[in-house]
Amino acid sequence: MAILIVYVGVFLAIILLAILFYTLAVQSRKNYTCPACGERIQMEHLEASHCNMCGAPLDRAYTD
Repeated sequence: MAILIVYVGVFLAIILLAILFYTLAVQSRKNYTCPACGERIQMEHLEASHCNMCGAPLDRAYTD
């Protein structure tokens, strides 16, 4: 019975960590719009400096 309680506790800890990491990933997403071609770029955990389509430099200000 004690082993079952330990397994349930470990399972719940894994679920809570997965939810935490998912919410952190969602909050770190940044959406950029290229001022030259209008292409929308979404980055996660990184910052875009140039457009993937036309190569124009992007503003550091991003929109959510």
